[in-house]
Amino acid sequence: MQIKKDFLKVAGLVCLSFTLQGCFDSYPKSGKFEGNHFISSKYVAKSSNIFKVTPAMFADWKALEAELNDISTLTEPQLLDLRNKFVDSKYVDLNARNSNLLADANFDLESIIDAEYQESQDNINKMKQALISIQPRFDELQAKKQRANDAKMKLDNIRSDIQQREDKLLNEFNQHNEKVVNVFKKFGPNDIGVATIPTTVIERASPYKVYEYRKPSAKSCREYMIENNRFDVKRFEAYIYSKRVTVQNKTFCPVFKTLGQTLEQQKQLFASLSETEKDLIRSAASSYAIYRKEKIALDTERNSVNRNNPALVLESRSFDFAEKHELNKLERTTQQGKDYIAKASAVTKETIKKDKLTLLASQLERAKQYYLYGKLLKNIEQESTIQPDGTFNLPSGSDFYIVKVGGDKAPHNMLFALLRMEQFKNKERVDLKADEFFKFSQLSDIKL
Repeated sequence: MQIKKDFLKVAGLVCLSFTLQGCFDSYPKSGKFEGNHFISSKYVAKSSNIFKVTPAMFADWKALEAELNDISTLTEPQLLDLRNKFVDSKYVDLNARNSNLLADANFDLESIIDAEYQESQDNINKMKQALISIQPRFDELQAKKQRANDAKMKLDNIRSDIQQREDKLLNEFNQHNEKVVNVFKKFGPNDIGVATIPTTVIERASPYKVYEYRKPSAKSCREYMIENNRFDVKRFEAYIYSKRVTVQNKTFCPVFKTLGQTLEQQKQLFASLSETEKDLIRSAASSYAIYRKEKIALDTERNSVNRNNPALVLESRSFDFAEKHELNKLERTTQQGKDYIAKASAVTKETIKKDKLTLLASQLERAKQYYLYGKLLKNIEQESTIQPDGTFNLPSGSDFYIVKVGGDKAPHNMLFALLRMEQFKNKERVDLKADEFFKFSQLSDIKL
C-alpha cells in the first residue's frame, strides 16, 4: 500500500515537471497543404519556401515598411540615401535595369542634370538652325500664296461689283413695286375675276412686261404697242404704259398689264385708278424693264469675268495643291519648332532637378516591393519547402512560420501564408489550406 502511494507521488512530480517544460504541449513537426482548383500542391511544390520568423524580426521589417509608406514626401537627401540602399538589393537590380536612376552604377544626380540641361540647349540651337533652313522656302510659298489670293480677291471684287449693281436695280424696282402693292390693297379678288388677291399678283411682278422696239420709231410706248397689236386693240388700250427706256443701246417699252380676267374688268380697274396711282405704276414698270434688261447684260458680264481677265485667273490658280500641302506642312513645322523652343527655353537646371527627383521617387515607389521583399528574406530563416504531395516539415519548433509561393522576381505575383503554431499545439500536424494565402501587399497588415 505504501509502495502505491510512493509511486503516485513520484508520478505526480514527474508529470508536473514535464508540464512545466511543455512536453505535453508541443508543436507538430510536420504539415500538409491542401490545394484547390486555384492553387494545386504540384504548383506550390515548384516554388515554395517556408521560413521561421520571430515577432522581433517581423516587427523590424514592418517598421521599415512603414518608413517607406509615402516616398513622395521624402527630401532630396532622403531620396538619394534611399536610392543607395535600393541599388544594393539584388531584387531591385533585377527590376530596375532599364532605369538610369536606379541601375546606373556611376549615378551622379548633378552630372545627369548638367548633361540633360546641355542636351536641351543643344536641341534648342538645332531647332533654331532647322527653322532658319526652311525659312526661305516658307517665305517663297507664302508670297506665292499671297499673290494667288490677291488675284482671287480682285476677281471676287469684280463679281461683287456686278452683283452690287444688280442688287441696286432690283432694290429700286422693289421700292417702286411696294408703292404699287399699296395702291392695289383697295381691290379684292372679285375686282380682277380670279381667286388670287391682287396684292399677291403685284408682289410676284406678274403684270409687268417689257417689249422691244424692233425698229426705230418716234411713237410713244402706247402708240407703238397698240399699232403692233391691231387684233387686240381694246385690251392694249386698257394697259398702263411708261415712257420708253434705253438699255444697252436698245429701246424697250415698259408695260403694266391691267389686272382683270375680262376686258370689262380691266377697263373698270383702269378707270378707278387716279393719275397719281398710274404714275406710280409707270415708275415701277420702268424700273422693272431696266432691271430685267440690265440683268441680262450683267449675267453676261459675270459669266465673262474669267475670260476678260486671263492674267488674274492664271495668277489665282498658280498656287497648286502640292504647294498648298507643302506650305501647310512648313507652317506646322515652324509652329511646332517655335513651341518647342519656347518650352525648352523655360527649362532650367532647377526644373530638371525637380523632375528627376519626382521621377526618382516614382521609380523608388515601383521598386519598393522588391526592396522590401529582399529585406524580408534577411529577417527570416528558411525552414523547409512543400513537397509535391503537399507535405512539409517544421523541425525547429518556431512559434511562427511564413509560407511563400512563387518565384523571386516579382513579389506582386507571390502568395504568402502565416502559420501560427499556437493554433496547432498538441495536434498531429499543421493543416495549410489554399484560401489562407494572401498577397505580398497584405503582409504588412499581419500581426504576430
